[in-house]
Amino acid sequence: ICHGIQILIAAGIAEGRRLTSYCNIRFEVEQAGAKWVNKQSVVDGNFITAQTWESHPDFYRDIFTQLHKG
Repeated sequence: ICHGIQILIAAGIAEGRRLTSYCNIRFEVEQAGAKWVNKQSVVDGNFITAQTWESHPDFYRDIFTQLHKG
C-alpha cells in the first residue's frame, strides 16, 4: 500500500509485474520494469498492491477473494 511498493523495488522483485502505488512513485515503479496501473487495488499473481489508505475497501476485497480461491 502507498509507498510500500518501494520495498518490492528494492528487493528486485517488481520487474514484469502489474502494480499500483501512490502516484508520486509511479516513475520508480516503471523504472523498476513494472507496469504501473491507475487502480485502487491491483492483483498480479501473489502480489496485491494498493494506492493509499483510501484503497482499503478494494484492497481487502482482493485479499479475501484471493484467499477464497485457496
